[in-house]
Amino acid sequence: MRAIHYRNTPQRKLVLDTVRNRHDHPSADEVYKEARGTDPHISRGTVYRNLKLLSQQGLISRVQTAGSVDRFDCRTGDHFHFMCEICEKVMDVDIPPGMDVDSRIVPPEGAEVHGHWVVLRGLCPDCLKNEKR
Repeated sequence: MRAIHYRNTPQRKLVLDTVRNRHDHPSADEVYKEARGTDPHISRGTVYRNLKLLSQQGLISRVQTAGSVDRFDCRTGDHFHFMCEICEKVMDVDIPPGMDVDSRIVPPEGAEVHGHWVVLRGLCPDCLKNEKR
């Protein structure tokens, strides 16, 4: 099968740079709003299509969160995520060195594991501090 090559357009580069310059796991709408600050003519559809393509290419990661909008991450290596149940802030959680999560998973018979998707839930430090007041 032949690999599909996508042209690197100025809009795609803008979307990629926007995600790579942020470390707060922005939603597609947040990426769109920031990108419009640089290119007022970029459309919402262009941003959404490019986010999908960039995540499929492995240049950014799509973070799926139950009950919330997808977020996008500049980090593409193995790590988990933590999502605050109150403010919905998403933060990176590093995997301890030497912890091979994929090899410890027992898949259904006849299936093979290609990766993992883990989102821890709870209260972020700011919301936890506010809860205790």
